[in-house]
Amino acid sequence: MEQTIDLDTRDNLGNSALHYAIHYGNVDMVEFLLLKGANPNVANNDGMTPLHIIRAKRAVRVHLLMKFLRISDHMQQTLQLDAQDKMGNTPLHLAVRDGCFVMIEPLLRRGANPNLTNQEGMTPLHIICKKGTDAHIYVMHFFRVCDSVYQAIHVDVRDKFERTPLEWAVANRLHLVVDILLDNGSNLRNFIFPFPRHYDEHLKPKPDENFNSFRLRLIKDALAVVKSLEKKGWKLQEHDKLKVMSIIERYGLMKKSSEKFEEARRDAQVAQTCYVWILSRRSSTHIHVFYIYIRRARAKQCMDPLSEKKKFNEKKIQTINQALAESMRRARA
Repeated sequence: MEQTIDLDTRDNLGNSALHYAIHYGNVDMVEFLLLKGANPNVANNDGMTPLHIIRAKRAVRVHLLMKFLRISDHMQQTLQLDAQDKMGNTPLHLAVRDGCFVMIEPLLRRGANPNLTNQEGMTPLHIICKKGTDAHIYVMHFFRVCDSVYQAIHVDVRDKFERTPLEWAVANRLHLVVDILLDNGSNLRNFIFPFPRHYDEHLKPKPDENFNSFRLRLIKDALAVVKSLEKKGWKLQEHDKLKVMSIIERYGLMKKSSEKFEEARRDAQVAQTCYVWILSRRSSTHIHVFYIYIRRARAKQCMDPLSEKKKFNEKKIQTINQALAESMRRARA
């Protein structure tokens, strides 16, 4: 007597044979199961469908995805592209979170909703802007594909942290992403400049980056973001200037040092280079916020904490002022 095998039988974790075939990257088994009628939409106990899992198989995910989509079409099985796991994430959320670039376009072209939010209130666009890595490439690709399929993107949605994708991009100092978002309809009317605590996640030096280079890069990135906002008519208010200064002080970009004169001299070079960068862009707002603060902070940094009266070292202050004056002269020449 011939027995029928239920290909969608699930184990204690809720995983089917198709879940495991994808998890182990077994493309041939995935093809076999789908052709035999396995359900491509079955979810495990975490709410994850096979389509959620594909993005994690870096070595074979392109092959897996193409095979999965082609056979599902052949079997006339409708894929639940917007299925959400227990965290509310769709396959599109996970694809952008894990940097699975190759999955974004096929999902969007087949009708995946780019505006669904997860439990944190985040759309895929929020996740791209929060993640930071290569964000401008992902955002450009995201808008291009959605435009091609006439799918509108809600660019000003606020997540449960009350932040929009634009505010995440500003917090991560992603000036190219800021430009793209503003060009695609992000509204500055209700824009809130991020507070210092919003900068925590991505403020880390690169593996081969010394601390002075790290400080200078962050200041440059912050200036570029402010410039992008100003180009679209946003005005830096006094409370926003205080936020910028607090960010600089909070993360030690201008922190005090008890080291020798050589450290103070290197700090002066950072201030000098930064000022040349500011002046070359002729932005009065940047100069007002950064030049005055940098000069003041650099002078304060030269206080000797080991000194009982903590008096300024006049020689150090003079050297710093000379460096800044020289940068002004060269930039204006």
